[in-house]
Amino acid sequence: MDPEAKPGLQIKWVSKKHDTSHQAIRISCAGYPTRKAFDEFVDRFGLLAPEALDGSSDEVNACNRILKNVRLEGYQIGKTKAFLRAGQMAELDTRRSEILGKSASIIQMKVRSYLARRSFVLLRLSAVQIQAACRGQIARQVFEGMQREASSLLIQRHFRMPLLSLSRLVCG
Repeated sequence: MDPEAKPGLQIKWVSKKHDTSHQAIRISCAGYPTRKAFDEFVDRFGLLAPEALDGSSDEVNACNRILKNVRLEGYQIGKTKAFLRAGQMAELDTRRSEILGKSASIIQMKVRSYLARRSFVLLRLSAVQIQAACRGQIARQVFEGMQREASSLLIQRHFRMPLLSLSRLVCG
């Protein structure tokens, strides 16, 4: 401490600090046991009213918008904090949990849908490849049969030709 400091200022500072703690106790006794700083409140409950976080307003206005959007009654807005009555924080947390639960369900649904679609596409690709392999095998077997038939006809023709010439000589 500064030895030349005036004792009256120190007393005033202590008095102001003492007055602030009395004010906090008075507010708590008035039925506002829960208090949150604006930045903490907006960070925690901003998802209850995303339109309140448009970025053009300060935290105090955002806090007011959030509380009005959820239709909460009986709260008080101070200079640095939002004061809530007993049970209101639990109500806000319940609404927050519901929104987070719905969001988690939507995310799970999208992921399941993506995985099912990917599985279906891979299954369809595998089926197309198996069908192509089967068609190729059938085509090879048909071609081999056609080759055998053509070869047998060629052999028969070459075998019958000399016989035909011989029969013409004998019969003719």
